Amino acid sequence: MAVDPLPQVLEDTPDASSDPTEGDAKNADTTWREDLSARVNGQQAFLIHSILTPEESNAIITLSEQIGYSEAAPDIATPPGMRMNLTCHWVSPRRWMHKVFERIRHDLPQEIDGKRLLGLSYRLNMYKYLQNMHFKPHVDGDWPAYAVDDRDSNRMVVLDREKYGHSKLSMLLYLNDASDATDHDGVEGGNTRLYSTQSGREAYEVSPRKGSALFFRHGFGPDSVLHEGCNVQGTKPKYIVRINVMYEADECD
Repeated sequence: MAVDPLPQVLEDTPDASSDPTEGDAKNADTTWREDLSARVNGQQAFLIHSILTPEESNAIITLSEQIGYSEAAPDIATPPGMRMNLTCHWVSPRRWMHKVFERIRHDLPQEIDGKRLLGLSYRLNMYKYLQNMHFKPHVDGDWPAYAVDDRDSNRMVVLDREKYGHSKLSMLLYLNDASDATDHDGVEGGNTRLYSTQSGREAYEVSPRKGSALFFRHGFGPDSVLHEGCNVQGTKPKYIVRINVMYEADECD
């Protein structure tokens, strides 16, 4: 579904050029990148920290609960028993996603496979993990860019590949974590396990960190990173958003 306007705290998201000394405003200088490639056999994987404030993260959680979660995942096909979570899918206003992109643009690979970075898709695939829920080892598929139809706000459309490209990276944005900072936090378990090869042997685990995002190559080629969502062990749900990072399209996309 399309959500416009967003909750006020998200509508008030400052531009990347805002002065970070004023209130809670933040700009691109407040984010920082942590490279994980050495931990996963040279595969392309990294974290960008402090993308969202705690207030922004909480607002997205609250919004998703208002939209509602279900076991169904539109357009996403997985074998029975692989995906054990609840999903919520919505499309953001372009103005908000542009602000998020500007916060992280400088930390993203400017080219992949010779294809130029273009932006983020406007579709948010949200996942809620209750106690004992998990996502078995898998690779993420690649996607075109989605947005709301300019002429019909009730309709989601695929955007022109020449202008908006095709995805090459998954962005897994963590909305809560193990801290007790807010009522939404206190997650036990729920790490993301990255495997060093697609054979699923050695692995490195990333713990959820509120407002930070994990990025890795996706698609069904040899560079895609095999990963899994580990069991949530406690009673507090884990909330995560997948957003696709878009690059110029290949002929084979």
